[in-house]
Amino acid sequence: MSDLIRAWTAGAAVYLLLNLALTFILPYRLYDVFLLCPFAAAVVSSAVHLWKGKGGWGRHLLAAFIVPVAMEAYFVGVHDIPDGHSVGEIALGTVSTLVVAALGLGVVHAAERWVFAEKAHS
Repeated sequence: MSDLIRAWTAGAAVYLLLNLALTFILPYRLYDVFLLCPFAAAVVSSAVHLWKGKGGWGRHLLAAFIVPVAMEAYFVGVHDIPDGHSVGEIALGTVSTLVVAALGLGVVHAAERWVFAEKAHS
């Protein structure tokens, strides 16, 4: 369980720090740029769990997807619902968060495969 907590903590820290930085730099109407937050959180969570984690794919997916989805749910509850966004917009935001998190997971595993392929051929 400590490997999951380590991955979640690292992912949450990256998500929150990047979100804070983007909030100060960009206007809110550039919402698509904020998709970097779940991407970066999934990359960091996946990399940390790949580096120090135990278990198979189920635990790894749990480690990589919990933080982006939980943070999305938090920001939906704090920002989108009080602002009067529709259910369709909120659902689209959640789906896009999952897709971007899956891309982050894919980047980490593609890099891992590339590194192992380089080590095998050298």
